[in-house]
Amino acid sequence: MAALLKCMAVIVLLIFLVNIEKIAARPGNEWPNYPNPCNKDDIQIEICQRCAKATKSPLVYPMCCNDEDNVYSWCNKYIFFGSNP
Repeated sequence: MAALLKCMAVIVLLIFLVNIEKIAARPGNEWPNYPNPCNKDDIQIEICQRCAKATKSPLVYPMCCNDEDNVYSWCNKYIFFGSNP
């Protein structure tokens, strides 16, 4: 009986280890498939990065790059607030 339990434990452990290697914690190759409008404009990249850093929000950079809800113009005003044109 003890030998059977050991054998079953080894089989369960092997199944567990095989499945762990197949499971990825995060997608590996998905991000290059999505278009990033910030790649074309260096000024937009800088403004969006500075805005994301200043606001400390993970949502700002993608929204700024895609200009969702006029976030890019808001970020531009936010970053250059108080500076002379």
